[in-house]
Amino acid sequence: MDILKDIAEHVQHMAEIISETFSMDVEIVDSNFVRIGAAGVVGKKINQAVSFGTTTREVLDDPKIIVVESKSNHFCSICPGRKKCPYYGGIVAPVLYNNEAIGVINILGYYKEDMEKLINNQHRLFNFIEKITNMISLKIKEIETKLICQKVQDDLPYGLIMINHNGIVQSTNNEANYLLARGKNLLGKHINEVLGRDINLFENMEQSIEIKITNSKDRWNKNDNVDIHVEAVNQKNNLLGFLITINKKKNNKEEKIEVGNETRFLERIIGESSAIKEMKQKTARFAKSSSTIILEGESGTGKELFAEAIHYNSNRSTKPFIPINASAIPESLVESELFGYEKNTFTGADRDGKIGIFEAANGGTIFIDEIATIPFYLQRKLLRFLENKEVFRIGSTKPRKLDVRIVTATNEDLKELVKEGKFRKDLYYRLNVLSLRIPPLRERGHDILILADYFLHKFCLELKKENVFISKHTKNLLLNHVWEGNIRELKNVMEFAVHDLKDNRKEIKTENLPSYLMEDLVTNQSFINNEDEKNVASIKQYEKNILNNLINEVGAGKETMSNVAKTLGISRSTLYRKIKSYNLKA
Repeated sequence: MDILKDIAEHVQHMAEIISETFSMDVEIVDSNFVRIGAAGVVGKKINQAVSFGTTTREVLDDPKIIVVESKSNHFCSICPGRKKCPYYGGIVAPVLYNNEAIGVINILGYYKEDMEKLINNQHRLFNFIEKITNMISLKIKEIETKLICQKVQDDLPYGLIMINHNGIVQSTNNEANYLLARGKNLLGKHINEVLGRDINLFENMEQSIEIKITNSKDRWNKNDNVDIHVEAVNQKNNLLGFLITINKKKNNKEEKIEVGNETRFLERIIGESSAIKEMKQKTARFAKSSSTIILEGESGTGKELFAEAIHYNSNRSTKPFIPINASAIPESLVESELFGYEKNTFTGADRDGKIGIFEAANGGTIFIDEIATIPFYLQRKLLRFLENKEVFRIGSTKPRKLDVRIVTATNEDLKELVKEGKFRKDLYYRLNVLSLRIPPLRERGHDILILADYFLHKFCLELKKENVFISKHTKNLLLNHVWEGNIRELKNVMEFAVHDLKDNRKEIKTENLPSYLMEDLVTNQSFINNEDEKNVASIKQYEKNILNNLINEVGAGKETMSNVAKTLGISRSTLYRKIKSYNLKA
């Protein structure tokens, strides 16, 4: 573990404090036996490994303070460097973080008098060491918290700038840097210099101001208009500074394309199944290429998330990522949206013309979802681009050379469409250089529960509900549902369940789920996936288990049986008939 290396300056400061307080040599060693901090004669050995570290190893394995009173100590007697060791004794104490030893503090004595002084002040010394280790732990926690906060900020799709009460920039996120920095560091600059105009922070608090940015990097075009919003940050009526958010404002005379600039990396693809791990590994490999990719998979499996991961793990990550759904664009507008048009090309067109999605994505990636719905006549133009990397705006005879990677997705069988003459064969082979099959949720086993927990926490946070958990029987039901809508369906189910949770109840039971999930099970629809089939003797036995678990959850009685029937989406008479046939108590 390299945690102490990350706060080396702080560790060195702690070593100097101990050394000056007790007039002893001090070294703070990490779990790799490297001195991260040192003071006194041993101070010249910073960043060097300890020679033998017999006592250090013991304290790392069993975190407790060891007092080495003299060389007759057990640990000295078994140390291979005993004869050359310049120390008479010392005190070795663990540095703990989250109850784990991440390093050791060695207070070293050269003479018998040194050790007598330490032992006579043992109680005070131990208290002091505890305070020092607590300060080191707090520093680590501070650094980790900052990293987490920065990661959250960097994932935001808008610019974020934190300035102090004097208007000096203290921190920024990635989006603010892309928009304003021009490759330079914004930290320490005055906000007026950063924005290129004077603004009165107090007058403009809680308001949106439209300004023109003229120093943008490639991600957004120069001369873009942006909205900035200023909010004061106070603590106990004391002004600490201001939080400024920056959003791009659409320009009616320029392209009206939303550039998908929210950073999503592989770690944001949630799951631990072998199927999803394999997909992540392939995605990371394919991201390094510029070849076209087809993402195949059912609706709701997260194909766009994989497309974003491909883009943001490639050398195009600082350029635009533009996702489009081909089926959502009216057929009459597809060509103009993709390739743009010159001014005065047709009635109703923008008089200044319009750039297309391909031009807007130059240098970056276009993700075309539902590629199979692209009109047949336009497939030829798409093929031309793949062959020549050129596009023609509607109404223009001038080709425009572009560098765009294309990632496509489909939930249809393109090979079958090729056979039926609905999709060009040559285009299919141009697009299908690399391919990824995103597995449906039912093939991902325990990932269902991991994702369910993720959505549970997400919606609980939004609704300010705490300590909510999913019951064992509900988990069992989730694991055995077909999930025809895949992750999108699971997300909707968990959102419903959190909203349905009444009062201050903490446990999500089967009664909190949409009724159709229980209907699918009780009416014997296909719900058992390949991985679970071997564990269930029969559908009827599983139906019996579901009924029994649900009755146990809600209790017996006429009123509760009505609730059970309602939850299952069946009549009460049907419920009693099933209870009788399975010889259950109700």
